[in-house]
Amino acid sequence: MKKTIFFLLMTVFSSNLFAQTMGKVSEGKIIKSAILNKDVRYTIYLPAGYETSERNYPVVYLLHGYSDDDTGWL
Repeated sequence: MKKTIFFLLMTVFSSNLFAQTMGKVSEGKIIKSAILNKDVRYTIYLPAGYETSERNYPVVYLLHGYSDDDTGWL
């Protein structure tokens, strides 16, 4: 019985992780920076179903280091 419950929990947990990775990545977007006085590239990740969802999502900003670019976190 314990093995069955464990197996079910692991199946649900792993499918949940897989579903979270099926979002949309848009690379090479550009925004004009007034402070830097130049165009800055950025990449954005949107979770699966974002376009049709009515829920609020948290925002996480991942900043790359000096020798990296906007694709460094991918």
